[in-house]
Amino acid sequence: LHVARDTEGSTMAELMHESVWFDRPKYETAEAIYHKSMAEDHSGLVIEGKPAPFTTSSDALSGIEKTRSMIEMSLKSAPVAGVGGKSASQLEQRVTDLERENKELRAELRDVQKRLSQLESTVSKSRGVDTNARDDEAQDDDDVDDDFDLFGSGDEEPVETKPKAKAKKPEKKAVVAKSSIILEVKPWDDETDMREVERLVRTVTADGLLWGAAKLVPVGYGINKLQISCVVEDDKIGTDFLEESITAFEDHVQSVDIAAFNKI
Repeated sequence: LHVARDTEGSTMAELMHESVWFDRPKYETAEAIYHKSMAEDHSGLVIEGKPAPFTTSSDALSGIEKTRSMIEMSLKSAPVAGVGGKSASQLEQRVTDLERENKELRAELRDVQKRLSQLESTVSKSRGVDTNARDDEAQDDDDVDDDFDLFGSGDEEPVETKPKAKAKKPEKKAVVAKSSIILEVKPWDDETDMREVERLVRTVTADGLLWGAAKLVPVGYGINKLQISCVVEDDKIGTDFLEESITAFEDHVQSVDIAAFNKI
């Protein structure tokens, strides 16, 4: 009995000096419960409005992976926001339309450049033809001058000039510059006889003046103005002459204005 007690006492004394954790299972259980509660609070999947319980850390990790996969799927299925809130398909269609319009504009530009080059070549050819014609006329004139002998004797018969050379140079008629003018003749009041005003205006005659149609245009308060057209030769008749001649009828005419002036 003394031997057994000594043995038990020595064993207990030895265990006291050993670093043995007798309460380890208790702490492991408490740690597992803590991690479980943390996983339920922060990483649990919501199913029908309630968090799904996690029994182990592996369940928590799998729940996190499922949550990430669901977020990625929702992001992929959602439309991509673009300029003005347009979807990716609409933006792609817009880019395609812009590329097509760009190609069409380039094709039209090439067509315009081609037509421009053709027009330039045509103009250059026409200028070349005019230059050649002028050179031929100058050569014909030189031939005519060569046939004339300034110091020839009186016995020699006169050399006839070439009629063809003269035929190439027809006399050009002088172009008379003309203008079309519309005059507005205003009376003093509504009691003025506008037929008499028109008759007086037409009495103004001169070389290079031709009167045309006339009409009455209402001004207001029962007053009408006479609008009459004429064709004049620019070198002979001017607007000052017309205004001075018409305003000379001061009993009937208040003023004269030029409504239109066009070259013919």
